[in-house]
Amino acid sequence: MKKKLLFIVFAALFIVAIFNIQVNAEDEFTITDQSVDVKLNATKYLHTTGGSGPITWESDDSTIASVDNGTVTGNKIGKTNIKATREGKTATCEVNVVYNAIIIGGNEHETVSNVNLIIGEHSTEQLTSKVEDGNSEEVPDAVVTWTSDAPNTVSVDRTTGLITAIKPGEATITASVEGATDTCKVTVYNGPEFTDFSQAQYEIMLEDTDEILQIKGIQPQDNNNYYYYIITPNQTRPNVITNSMRIYKL
Repeated sequence: MKKKLLFIVFAALFIVAIFNIQVNAEDEFTITDQSVDVKLNATKYLHTTGGSGPITWESDDSTIASVDNGTVTGNKIGKTNIKATREGKTATCEVNVVYNAIIIGGNEHETVSNVNLIIGEHSTEQLTSKVEDGNSEEVPDAVVTWTSDAPNTVSVDRTTGLITAIKPGEATITASVEGATDTCKVTVYNGPEFTDFSQAQYEIMLEDTDEILQIKGIQPQDNNNYYYYIITPNQTRPNVITNSMRIYKL
């Protein structure tokens, strides 16, 4: 009987302890998010739970992010802690101030997603970037980092965004700032072949009512180049090219 009574007492004490833990946990004062991103020159409200009474807010570094009654403003790129105090209990949230977006441009276009480079003809191109804050306003002094996922095909200057063709193929160029990235696909082609026309022979072939001019005596290396083969009499490069045509081996 005594053992049974002791068991009941211990069980009751255990239930009371669990209940007190739950009540204390529910009453614990916290900021809902332990870490948040805030866009530069924009605001974000921090929610709290637990406790009652007024809350005192402060920022470890108000030059990065300031706070007013729970509303945080991103002032410059960086990280700082926002603290809220209620009834002697302090809760902390890490705030990371970031940019809103970055947009890659090139060839006088504000936005580009694909660029073609031609070895020997158009081997380089200057990519540009536009960085925006939380109000979609341009931030001219943002530090942008450029990378290539295939630097042996297309290299890129890490700070300027100048891309250079190395060999035919494809690469993805990425422009990054704190909190945002944008990408551009770059395709590299071989330059045009200049075909020796001095040994060419001509034939006229009739097909129904069509007269077709056939050319023999030339042998282009690749019929799938981005540029058509350019016909010259002695394999020299013409100064001005007004027309070009693709040549097929007959």
